[in-house]
Amino acid sequence: MPTKSQGTSKLNNYYYNLNRVYNQQYVNFPPKQNTSSQNPPAWENVYDNTEEDADEKLKVDQLFKYVKLFKKNMASFTAAPPGGNITVTIADARHSIPCKKIALPNGDSIYVGVMEDRWVVSDGERYHIDDMVCPPAPWLDGMAYFLGHLAGVIQVYHAIRMPFAAARDTSPPKAALPSSSQRYDAHKRPFPLPAQVPDTPAPFIRPHLLFNIPSFLPGAYGATLNIAGPALPSPWHRVPKRHILAFAKPLSHDIYTSPSEYAEPQVQAEIPKKAEVEHQKEEAICETNVYISNHVARALYTVIKRQFIPLAKQKIYSLGWMIELNSFIYDKITEMYNDATYLNDRHQFVDIIMIKKNIEKKIEDCINSDIKNNAEEDLIKSYIQEQKTVVDFFPNFNLKLDEILQGVNFKTFRELIDLKNGISYDDAKKNLVQLINESAADMASIYKEQLYMLGIMQHAQQTYEKLLVSDSIPLIDRLIYFNTREIYLDMLDEHPMHLRRIILKRFFYYIFEYSRKNGLSMQGNYLIIPGELTEYRSLFDRPEPPLSEEEIAELVAHQIVDYIDGSDKYHPHIDRVTRDIEYFRINPITNLVGQSWVEISIQPYKETQNILDKSVEVNLARTENPYYQQNPQWMNELVDQIKYDKECVLLLSFLEKVQHYLIDIVSEHQHEQLILGSNSDEQRLAEAKLQATIMAFPGETRLMTKQDILTKYFNKVTTGDIELLLRAAIYWYMDYYQTSAEQLSELNSLFIIKQFQDAKKQISRDFETRSAENFKKIFELKCLRSLIHRVNFMTNLSIIRNTL
Repeated sequence: MPTKSQGTSKLNNYYYNLNRVYNQQYVNFPPKQNTSSQNPPAWENVYDNTEEDADEKLKVDQLFKYVKLFKKNMASFTAAPPGGNITVTIADARHSIPCKKIALPNGDSIYVGVMEDRWVVSDGERYHIDDMVCPPAPWLDGMAYFLGHLAGVIQVYHAIRMPFAAARDTSPPKAALPSSSQRYDAHKRPFPLPAQVPDTPAPFIRPHLLFNIPSFLPGAYGATLNIAGPALPSPWHRVPKRHILAFAKPLSHDIYTSPSEYAEPQVQAEIPKKAEVEHQKEEAICETNVYISNHVARALYTVIKRQFIPLAKQKIYSLGWMIELNSFIYDKITEMYNDATYLNDRHQFVDIIMIKKNIEKKIEDCINSDIKNNAEEDLIKSYIQEQKTVVDFFPNFNLKLDEILQGVNFKTFRELIDLKNGISYDDAKKNLVQLINESAADMASIYKEQLYMLGIMQHAQQTYEKLLVSDSIPLIDRLIYFNTREIYLDMLDEHPMHLRRIILKRFFYYIFEYSRKNGLSMQGNYLIIPGELTEYRSLFDRPEPPLSEEEIAELVAHQIVDYIDGSDKYHPHIDRVTRDIEYFRINPITNLVGQSWVEISIQPYKETQNILDKSVEVNLARTENPYYQQNPQWMNELVDQIKYDKECVLLLSFLEKVQHYLIDIVSEHQHEQLILGSNSDEQRLAEAKLQATIMAFPGETRLMTKQDILTKYFNKVTTGDIELLLRAAIYWYMDYYQTSAEQLSELNSLFIIKQFQDAKKQISRDFETRSAENFKKIFELKCLRSLIHRVNFMTNLSIIRNTL
């Protein structure tokens, strides 16, 4: 059973050294019992102590090796057996973390648990708190995924999202529309009238970047961080300052955007006992462990949760409980929206919305997980039908984000960073002003845009440096929360005015963080651009996993061979592709009058390619449709269909290549005017193989006998020479059917090979039949000769008797 490690002050020195080098490393080793009152060594004395425990250091190094091995095989955590608890001490508080026993590839075993979305790894004596459960993805991926969730276009199901969906009209949200008497707020600004809500996803980033990015990464949807805001909204109550939550005051760096202080939350409902809650948590099916990267917002979420607990009907922290909590918050937001009370505290309104968005993500994760049971299916159906989501309060959100991001010129963005590097902001502004005055109109407009972006960059750096203080929440998480909040606040207006500036700041935040993590000081004048933002960003794309060799063999080799041999097996890919090709050969879409036979021959393949591409496009667009996203079965079927379409495209590309072989071989056949000159089917088949091998290898076959040429043909075809097989099949087909020049455009490579193989099998069957008949005749002849011999013997015997 792994327990808390008991290191020495020397070992603490070792870790202080590590922490100074790797400031993101969190390793906690409590002191020995006899020296628990001793203070850790001061930072200035860290390097003075040279007497380190070598054995302990080796063990610690070994633990880090275990951590590295585990992070390369994190999939083993899911299937690992329970391994007891890891005891962790943080801020003099002991925490017992359930863990699993993991068998590493080197044969050793470790214990791994999860605490606050971070790995806790122990070797049985000491533990290490590592980075987040899923390693951070490239920063642009995280931003794309977050904006996707922000717009409501990316939800539960694991499918590749492509921005092809056309605009679709949907009914306005049920409860989020104000009544006629509530259309005006205190500033006489009309609310959005009930209208059709176009639901077009935002193609703001390469689509595959929106796939399968963890929700709790910095900048991703799950990092719903929060900053301080004014007083609590009317649906929530206040508490006396003696309440346990009264300590939840904002830190100094949490209030820079709001002049008013966050009021302490109040709870009037009865609070369950801690032991009871913990017991219910252990039995929960899914736990709503919402990650909120702001201290005050966490306190607000605690208030909401505690108000809701006495009203809940489901077991606490179960999936049903989370769905009820989601509806509870949705009703509160709707009440604030319809009553226009959110105008009294817009910041707090956005805080609650961001908390709700986190809960939606947790529900979706639970629905997708394998933990849910059959009894929860009705709850899931009810949740999908209701769809009380944040997007109801932000019509056209994704369209607005799309417009903004489409307008960001990353080349101009990169050139600005290069121009700024090495000089101060004042000097950069002077240089840009000079360039504007000296340049032509088209270039001057680019420099004006860079001057505008430089001002945003300077303000973003000031904010970044202001928040660059010690805190339990990572800096980038807090920054992204502030930025997210600004986006929501701006989107509350009917015509957002600052959305572009806010999103540009978000890019700069990531560049500052990327540069600082790579060793550059924020007080310097140099920045590093992440690879995903450079002109070589395609190198950093994460493509879809390619088909394995076995899958390609199944698609191309096995299915085609079975098709040619006339197998009764069901082959959905080859059957569909060949059927579509023949359909477009008979019913061409494009008018081919006056075209050459080559163009007419290849056109059905192009039209089949177009129809497959359209099928992929339509199905990818449907994955963005909320009606499909709300139904897991529909979404799974869509994903399977998309995969099937893409596999058909792969197979079609192979068949089109074979058709090009046919065009070349037939053109050569017509030019050379080849004639086999055979008198029987057997001779025609053998002559086709001979001529095909001679034409394919003229130099090698010049001095070879016919038997050697046929042997060479057999060896080549057996090793996969499809072009030689096709050449022999074409020579046989054109001689057998006496194909005219007008019929060349109708030739189909796969059909010709199939006919050629059928002819070979028919000749083989005929030979076997003839062989059987010959044996039968020989047998009959032997019987007749035996009978004649017997008759002659009896006749001679009769003559002898008469003579006697």
